[in-house]
Amino acid sequence: MSVVYSIVFIYFLSAFGEAIAWICVVILQLGLLSVAGLGWYMWNEAVMASEGLADDILIEKNEKDQKIFMAVMIGGGVFALGFLCCVCCGYTSLKIAIDVIDASADFMAKSKRVIAVPFFFFLCQFITVLIWVPCMAYVVSLNHVEVNSDIPLIKDIYWEPKFKAMAAYMVFGVLWVTAFFEYCSTFVIMVSASTYYWTSNPMAEGSAEVALGF
Repeated sequence: MSVVYSIVFIYFLSAFGEAIAWICVVILQLGLLSVAGLGWYMWNEAVMASEGLADDILIEKNEKDQKIFMAVMIGGGVFALGFLCCVCCGYTSLKIAIDVIDASADFMAKSKRVIAVPFFFFLCQFITVLIWVPCMAYVVSLNHVEVNSDIPLIKDIYWEPKFKAMAAYMVFGVLWVTAFFEYCSTFVIMVSASTYYWTSNPMAEGSAEVALGF
């Protein structure tokens, strides 16, 4: 079901990705303004409540609350203004970033077979580790092994320098091979995305050459 949900989400982003991104920008701006407005409202309430106070402790607490609400109001206003300035000054960059998100969703919707690429290379990594574990056990068994005198179920292994070197090579090897498969997966997706981009035009979408990547 996770695969099904992912595909549905990809199609949803492909259809409404740009609109959702701009809605998120607007919601964030309104949220910051709401924080400033809420801070002002609570500060105003605290000021009005202070008029009828006579107890020194309550007055001190009220003044502390006023300072907190004032800080929230000013902080929310500063962040709201800063965010608005960032959106206005970096509008072109923001629009390009949103277009990239929209184009990425279109690419995934058009080339769903790309989803299988990471699964394939993860399987290769999994098989590699399954083969490596018994091989590492064979390397360990080359050392001198004795039964522990205190706990018979435990074995004491006396490593020889050459077998330590072999074990270190085995660890390096499994890390290298699994990293190789990971970057193979990244490379295939990069080739697929590149061929999709260069074969697309305003009139029609191109095709992702997954086989070429392999």
